[in-house]
Amino acid sequence: KRFFDNHLERFTTPLLVEAAHILVEADPADEFAVGLATGDARTLIRQLQADPSRFEELARTRSACPSREQGGNLGQVQAGQMVKPFEQALFALPADTLCPNPVRSRFGVHVIRSGHRIEANPLPFEAVRALIAEYLEEASYRRAVAQYIAILAEAAGVSGVEMAA
Repeated sequence: KRFFDNHLERFTTPLLVEAAHILVEADPADEFAVGLATGDARTLIRQLQADPSRFEELARTRSACPSREQGGNLGQVQAGQMVKPFEQALFALPADTLCPNPVRSRFGVHVIRSGHRIEANPLPFEAVRALIAEYLEEASYRRAVAQYIAILAEAAGVSGVEMAA
């Protein structure tokens, strides 16, 4: 319980956001191509602001990402699954919102829409008790083995190898 109380940040569910996007492909090294892609993305955003129901249709016809087959739907996303600029824009959006600006990444320029959002929540101690016990037992075992090996190496007079004390 003490380990749980001292490490609460380790025992939370991740923030999950349903994501959809339209990728306008552009080589990030080609500023002219990125400029054109950004202009196309701004046009798509204006169209979607006027009629949000067209997102899937526009994703199917305009996106360069394989997710176009699912209307641009990427499913539930958590931190570490997408490129940083995409994640930052997505996680900053409230649920069911179109990002008002195109987002540039190494893949091109994205038009991003957030869907359902599940906030990060702490897990109850009872749900992680067995995992914590297993972790602490394993950590204790590893420390004991390391100490035993150090004692054996010292008794055997092993030299030329640095051992943790």
